[in-house]
Amino acid sequence: MDELIEALCRFVPRRTDIHDQIKKDFEGEVDWDTQIKLLDWIEKFQAPIYDSVTRDWKKKCPEPVGQFLKKYYEHVEKMYKQVKEYKPTIKTGR
Repeated sequence: MDELIEALCRFVPRRTDIHDQIKKDFEGEVDWDTQIKLLDWIEKFQAPIYDSVTRDWKKKCPEPVGQFLKKYYEHVEKMYKQVKEYKPTIKTGR
């Protein structure tokens, strides 16, 4: 979980208030709602074009933990790569 929390926090590196919200959401026991919470968080950072992907995942929850975490982590990494790639474009407006 710590690795996933860190991955989500990377989307907003200077927003410690959001880091605190993410950490608070995942305090305590990991349960079946954790999958939905993880999907809710990545939806806040991903492009809207990927919302249909996460909506479909939510319909399938709960999934076997290992299977879910593998595909979730891959999705988070893909989203982060896209954000990182487009940040300079957003800053310059080009």
